[in-house]
Amino acid sequence: MAGHLECRIIVRDITGKFVWDSAILHGLLHECVLPLATITMGSNLLEATDNCATLDESGSFSSPAILPDDYKPLSPPLWQTHMSCRDSDILDELLQYVEESSPECMSHIGVGLNRPAPCSDSELTIKEENILKLLERETATEASHYQATKSLPIMSSDTAKRPDQITASFAYHYCKLVMSHFGMFSWEQRPHLHLLEKTDQLIRELKHLDARNTQCRQTYKVAVMCVGYGQEDRDSILKNTSGSRDFEDFVAGLGWEVDQATHRGYMGGLEFKSTPGATAPYFATSSEEIFFHVSTRMLVTDDLSHKIRHIGNDEVHIVWSTHWRDYRRSIFKTQFGDVLIVIYPLPNHLYRIHIIKKTDVPQFGPLFDGAIVDHISLPVLVRATAINALRARRDINMAYRGRYSLPYHTLCII
Repeated sequence: MAGHLECRIIVRDITGKFVWDSAILHGLLHECVLPLATITMGSNLLEATDNCATLDESGSFSSPAILPDDYKPLSPPLWQTHMSCRDSDILDELLQYVEESSPECMSHIGVGLNRPAPCSDSELTIKEENILKLLERETATEASHYQATKSLPIMSSDTAKRPDQITASFAYHYCKLVMSHFGMFSWEQRPHLHLLEKTDQLIRELKHLDARNTQCRQTYKVAVMCVGYGQEDRDSILKNTSGSRDFEDFVAGLGWEVDQATHRGYMGGLEFKSTPGATAPYFATSSEEIFFHVSTRMLVTDDLSHKIRHIGNDEVHIVWSTHWRDYRRSIFKTQFGDVLIVIYPLPNHLYRIHIIKKTDVPQFGPLFDGAIVDHISLPVLVRATAINALRARRDINMAYRGRYSLPYHTLCII
């Protein structure tokens, strides 16, 4: 796409859709981009910087004035208040202000920050004097060379002129210019460029590709249930509206607490307005999103159909059990629930992990059946184990198509 002095590049691949905007600037930078107030200060800054060390008419170098020792600045110096640094050294003023306002910053007593620090080694003093003499000799040599050659034509140049604005010769002039700058028109890259004919099928496939790329990360949903003391059936477990302090800390460590009414990321099948004010853990990386259906925080209905529908459709269940008897798969009968990660609290903030999986599910980690984990690393390890369990479960599903398979198929058609 091209416009007046502008070019927009749209990139589509299996990871999503990306847009780059570029423009040709004819003229000075501040006339094209920066506001006038910023440029006024910036030009003063450049002018002040250029004037700090220059050659005068006699050919000798002039440097900014050094402030007297008894100068006591009352406020930090600003570039805006110094139109030129011929009369004062702003850095010198700043050092004096720091010395006056924060005397603890002084590294040597009695020596200001704008003065060279004393040298304790006599040999270093001799080396410093030699370096100063060398610099003075070099300065004198440059000054004499300037005086001898300043009248030569080669030492002068014409004033730079602003380039004229280039008028586009055709509609896609700037698109071609940008592609040329990127090296796409080189002989090595030309075999990889293909011209597409704009047809109805092409427009339709591009719309399908953009629609599929709106979900740019792999998504997972995991159920989290809390089994209280003496609870042996599904309904009593799903009626729990809260858990112990350790359970709440564990849930808080699984991800970020998001408001289901305002969250715009992956929701795991929940509707935005189904549970106003309710929260749930949510975790995301650059390539994955995981939403946790926590039974104690979901909407409670008389027949528990809301909880059963969402938790029953999750392939991985995390069960926090404080019951004296081990948790059994038969308690929550569902077509899914291929992997159960059961957590049993132990004394001293330790937890035993019991993993129950179907026979066709491959091995996964990092946690394993019988592992003992402390309370600090428990949420992170359980979350990583749940994600790996979902990956292992999807790998054996022949009908499952990954996140990038559909965009790849569409790109092949295009």
